[in-house]
Amino acid sequence: MFKAFHDDLVTGELFNDEIFTKIKIDDAEIDSVITQKQVEVHIKWLYTSNKEEAAKYANRPDLSTAFDSLFIQQCKDSAVMNERQLKTDLYHLKMKNPVMAKIIDTLKVGKVSLPIHAQDGWYLVKLENVTRNLILTESEKNKLRSESIEAVKTNKMNHLSEQYVVGLMNEANPVIRKDEFSVLRTYIGKY
Repeated sequence: MFKAFHDDLVTGELFNDEIFTKIKIDDAEIDSVITQKQVEVHIKWLYTSNKEEAAKYANRPDLSTAFDSLFIQQCKDSAVMNERQLKTDLYHLKMKNPVMAKIIDTLKVGKVSLPIHAQDGWYLVKLENVTRNLILTESEKNKLRSESIEAVKTNKMNHLSEQYVVGLMNEANPVIRKDEFSVLRTYIGKY
């Protein structure tokens, strides 16, 4: 137990020395995150597993106006409807789905994207609405600023720690031997 505590403390010190001290944050990064957190987007999407059907949707000249009826047609159940739309701030969208955030950046409110291919099928995304909270109380501003500082720190720590671990792995040049790995996998599989 003592060794486990010792190892945790050593790991914490190593993290502080090798990663935490190298994190530099400037006001522009914080302001960018604050701005992104103030912008709320509402998106809906149509789904099809068929490329031809996606092309048929995309080629409709009235797609922007017909989108809602197609959306309701696809989402007869309210549970499905909730799974096919999203309201979130721009920052969290960029963190969770950077590709979707780039697509949203190119759309105007009320417009529908071209078909987007994913592993499970095709999506057409409509940007329903974009709102920005311009009036904040002092406590809301302070909370938003501290959340933004923490978010920037966390992102930089994750990036630097990933680089550090990759550097250690490349330096050590580990080799996984097939026979030993198979025995280990079988042992773990039994338990």
